[in-house]
Parts: sequence; structure tokens; C-alpha cells
Amino acid sequence: MLKVFVNKSAVIDKLKIIDDKYLVAAGIDPKMRIWNIENEKLVSKFEVHKYCTIHLLFFKEFLYSYGYDKTLMKYNFMTKSKDCWIDVRSHI
Repeated sequence: MLKVFVNKSAVIDKLKIIDDKYLVAAGIDPKMRIWNIENEKLVSKFEVHKYCTIHLLFFKEFLYSYGYDKTLMKYNFMTKSKDCWIDVRSHI
């Protein structure tokens, strides 16, 4: 094991690696965290869902996530902004 990241505030159950540089962590709390793997620094922390994140997918510069609040979110990783979201009537 080369590195250990510590998160004191939440249980993490979703992890994605982006371009071998960034680690995206999401879980029970409503926040998503993006870490720089090389220097072990937190790059961004933002609230995406009202509750936990269920699914997490990365494509190009976008993070797509679906949460327990029945919201499908598109987040632009490069500009650090929410591009759009869809409220779904039932769970996917």
C-alpha cells in the first residue's frame, strides 16, 4: 500500500479514479470529494445530493451521479459546476 487517505466525516462506498490523478469519493453523506492522488490534497468538496450517492460514473470531464434523493446529476469536473440535473419519480 503506497498511500492512505483519511476521511473523518463519512462512510465512503463509491470510489472512482480519474486519469490516474484524481480520486473521487462519495458515500452516505451528501458530499462528493475529489482528491489529488499525487499530493494527497483535497481538490474539491461539493454537495450533490440531499442524501447519499447510489451510483457514480465518470465520462470525459463529467461526473454523473444518482442519489437516494432520486436525482440524476451531471457535474463538470473541469469547471467545478453542476451542468444539469433530472428529478426522477422513482428509484432507478
